[in-house]
Amino acid sequence: MPQPQQDAVQTYIRYQVLDEAGAPRDISGAFVKQLIFQRPDKTLLTVDAGFYTNGTDGILQYITAAGDLNGFGTYQVQANLQMPGFLGRTEARVFFVNQNLPIP
Repeated sequence: MPQPQQDAVQTYIRYQVLDEAGAPRDISGAFVKQLIFQRPDKTLLTVDAGFYTNGTDGILQYITAAGDLNGFGTYQVQANLQMPGFLGRTEARVFFVNQNLPIP
């Protein structure tokens, strides 16, 4: 995932759910699809996500809104899913948000 910029709005965040073997997991049957973000200050943000395509590729997508990426540094993201055969959270992954330069 490319590194987003601090305070970025309308930035696509994608998370791919993988099975135990590391292959994409079909999540097309999920009726709850959320991404949980932990910001560098340890605050949490939970958002509803959608499928990038149709879910068979395991990819969830969220488009950032104002305030979502309000800090720079290391973020964690984790999917929360409810679907037949699975109820719970996936592994947390790390990504970095770049700092903006100060306004002169």
